Amino acid sequence: MLILTLAISFALFCPGDVSAEEGFFPVGVWYEGNPSFAGYPSDPEGAERYYEETFADIASHELNTVVVPNCPEELCEVLLRVAGRHGLRVILEVRSLVDLVTGDSEEDPERVVSEVARRLGGYRSLLRYQIRDEPPPDEMENWIKVQRAILRTDPAHPGFSCFNDPRSLDAARKEGVLSEAAFDVYPFTPRTPVGEFGYFLERLKKFEEASGGLPKWFVLQAHAYPGVLRYPTPLELKATTHIALAHGAKGIFYFLYQTMPEHPQRLQGLVGPDLEEGPLYPVVKELAEELGRLAPTLLGLEPCPPFAEVEEDCARFPSVRGGIEVGFFRDRKLRPYLVIANRDLEEEVAVRVVAEEKFDLLYDALEGVELPLGDKVSIPPGGGRVLRLLRR
Repeated sequence: MLILTLAISFALFCPGDVSAEEGFFPVGVWYEGNPSFAGYPSDPEGAERYYEETFADIASHELNTVVVPNCPEELCEVLLRVAGRHGLRVILEVRSLVDLVTGDSEEDPERVVSEVARRLGGYRSLLRYQIRDEPPPDEMENWIKVQRAILRTDPAHPGFSCFNDPRSLDAARKEGVLSEAAFDVYPFTPRTPVGEFGYFLERLKKFEEASGGLPKWFVLQAHAYPGVLRYPTPLELKATTHIALAHGAKGIFYFLYQTMPEHPQRLQGLVGPDLEEGPLYPVVKELAEELGRLAPTLLGLEPCPPFAEVEEDCARFPSVRGGIEVGFFRDRKLRPYLVIANRDLEEEVAVRVVAEEKFDLLYDALEGVELPLGDKVSIPPGGGRVLRLLRR
């Protein structure tokens, strides 16, 4: 048995600095925009058939967003039209913007951005322009220039990057040009034992520090890169999702949708080369359904200091393979919430919440049920709970 005690003080609520985009919690996948990498035709007619089939599949799995790198310029509008038919939002990488960031283009950013916005900005499916994936620190000066040009020209569709270096994220945040902090952490290598998380939690903390008060969009590993990364297990994928929620996620993405036999890295995703469902895809659908129900609650939460004790009761002493993550939040009405994730992939954990006497109930935001405060609340391996403290 172990009791983990977290600090107490309901009175120490703190206001957040930045709120998430009103009413939209992206739950999405990275999606390769060049059909030829997946072995499919890349002419406009062939690409449209491919986008139609895959976007219908993605929407049927309760996902609402796709992040699209490598889309050929001549296919961008085709892709946006098809995505719109299926109710998907698109974060679209635009090659001409990427070239400005990398220095491969010396054209005037204002002119390039104006042309991109004129051509693509009117599509309702467009959510963001991806202007560089994982920009290194030495490209951030150019990145910031391009982002400022976008914010002047088409502020409804800010520039976007998924960061893999906290220094780059920190540089963009300090300039005040980010609408959210998106970052990826892929911890599961062939040498990572099942049930351990590698450097996931350590890297998470560094990105959180670099994010400041920005809404956080987490990009989670759901792919394999032969010889470099292994697929996570279904429970590892569930656990990283719930850990992200305990750390205040305002968006969740899974990398990667396709398996791409023609891609230089031969990445393996949620579906096979013939778009057959892989073992993680049903898990993603289950998580997406859960996130869809929780989204209205999660979007309204802001982190705050601890206001309760959480006692953890498990069958064995937690190590790096076990334990819980607990996030403390308040909503817009200052009501207190706990978001708890079970890192243990073998054992169910029972938690008991101890708070001030004026609270006597817990409300489970996913299940919609009330529980007496002080009763043990079970959390399955890799699972999580979103709990609000109530008065009778």
